[in-house]
Order: sequence, then structure tokens, then C-alpha cells
Amino acid sequence: MQGAVLQNVIQLGIVVDDALKAAKITCALFDIDPEMIDIMDFSEEAVRVNYSGKEIASHLKIATVKKEKLEFEFIQFVGGDANSHKDFYDRNGPGLQHICVSVSNYKAAIQCLEELGANSLIKGGDDETGYYRYMDLRELNGLIIELYDEKLSAQRALE
Repeated sequence: MQGAVLQNVIQLGIVVDDALKAAKITCALFDIDPEMIDIMDFSEEAVRVNYSGKEIASHLKIATVKKEKLEFEFIQFVGGDANSHKDFYDRNGPGLQHICVSVSNYKAAIQCLEELGANSLIKGGDDETGYYRYMDLRELNGLIIELYDEKLSAQRALE
């Protein structure tokens, strides 16, 4: 990317029927202590994001398992507005939906991807915690890439 350098692959975003079950299976598969599972339950309080230019509110259950510098993120759509995870699931069933990476120059990475023809799917974050954006490259190379800005990447490194 012009002006942006890939720093790390942070996360594999996987859409599933049951987030907790998928996390437990991953722990068993890779000999990870199940106590390492982090659950975020947005069944009652919706996750609000900008999806394809529209403000939406979706209910999700998310279970993450971190092993060294890589995180498995299992995302279960529960209800509310359709989002990228539900759309992916409806089209493909469960599976790898996105790869999250940190880049050295967030704005330059977005600009470069847009120039290549990628569309912005999801925008989120804030000035305090940092920003992230899902970029749809499926027509270009079959991927959805979630970009993290440097502030958000630095926070995750401390976790």
C-alpha cells in the first residue's frame, strides 16, 4: 500500500452459529485454557456502527480467544439490523469473514484501498480509543480486511 505498511495480523473474524461453542472447540484444538475465552454479549444492548453508509444497530454475541499475538473472534448474529456478519452468514454459512490487520498509516491505507476499488463496509471507533474500518476487497482478492489505526493497535498490544 502506498504510504501504509502492514504491521501485524491481529485477528481472524469468524462468523458462527454459536460463538461460545466455537471458542471452546478452538481452545480444545489448540490446547488453550478455556479461561482465556472473553465473552461480549450484545444481546440486549445493540452494537451501533455505520454499515455501507447507513447507521445500524445489531445484536451480537462475540467470543474471543487470544493466543500470543493472534486473536480468534467468533461472531454470532442474534438480531437487530442486518450487518456484514449476517450478510456473510446468509450468503456463505459459517466461516472466515474478515482478517484484521494493523497498518502504519491508517488514512493512507484506506485511500489506497479505495483507489484500488475497495468499498468501505463498516466504520467504527472514536478519537479516544481509535478507529477501525472493514474494507470490502472480495471482488479484488476475495477478502474483507479490517484495518486498525495505530492508537487502537497500540491498545490491543497492551491487552
